[in-house]
Amino acid sequence: MNVQALGNYSNWIGKPALDIYVAVLRAGGWKNVFPDRVPRWASRVRNYFNLSPCTLERTSGEVAKRAMQQQQRFKFQLECHEVQTFNKYHRNYRPNPNGKLDPPPFAVPEGCSATASYDVVHTGLTDSIAVKKALTGVVYKDETGRLWFQMAPGSTIYHWGTEVSGTLEPMVDASYVEIRGQDFAPVFKLISPDNTGGSVECILANSRRQETIVATGKRVSVGSQINTDVIHQGSYNYSETAHMGLAAHELRDVKTHVAKADFYLNPSDRFSKLSNRYFPDNDSAGRPLSSQR
Repeated sequence: MNVQALGNYSNWIGKPALDIYVAVLRAGGWKNVFPDRVPRWASRVRNYFNLSPCTLERTSGEVAKRAMQQQQRFKFQLECHEVQTFNKYHRNYRPNPNGKLDPPPFAVPEGCSATASYDVVHTGLTDSIAVKKALTGVVYKDETGRLWFQMAPGSTIYHWGTEVSGTLEPMVDASYVEIRGQDFAPVFKLISPDNTGGSVECILANSRRQETIVATGKRVSVGSQINTDVIHQGSYNYSETAHMGLAAHELRDVKTHVAKADFYLNPSDRFSKLSNRYFPDNDSAGRPLSSQR
């Protein structure tokens, strides 16, 4: 299935989520399938790609560090652009006494591309800080070996349903929770990038108000901790912030989110495999999804 076919829900009906997922990988990710907007039908069925862990084991510091380096691609691209931009405007372009140019003020990290992407160039200071602080550095591994990254406490604000600062402003609430720390937040937010540019997401109860779900090297069952509330549960992301940047995440996930109990269509078993989840013809009210643009 090519990019054009993937953009038509009629081609999803009756097919397992695994088939669509593999086709998206071959197409180069969700940014190619939905370059400008996510249609309503795609937003409504997104949770057919979402997977939930049964158990989690916290990885060691070294393993977590390596995993973080692999996953925080957009953060790395931002850092590259910052160094390259500073060097461009602060380098001495006059030849030194030896007739050569002095080296730039800072060494460009290995692996940086020569030209930054549009999204990187147009990421403002506030959004850049948000991207860099999106993940805490705490990493878990589930029973299948999939890695789950604990997000910053401020990112949990949309998943517990009550305002905490008295302002009714999500950004203010998020900042307030960020300052107070994870042990103040009643839930943990975990994401697991899936190589499409997107990520699966899981919200777990933090009833004991801890900084982490479990100690390093320890494994715990988390099935009973998963938030299953239809509005505040975790939902699949078509653009993960750590991979694609905040602007892409807002375009494909935040702006398309509808906080209504009947908006998202969910697989009957949140622990089932993608190969056992078949996309429906209609929504819960019997209306054809393919006509919902």
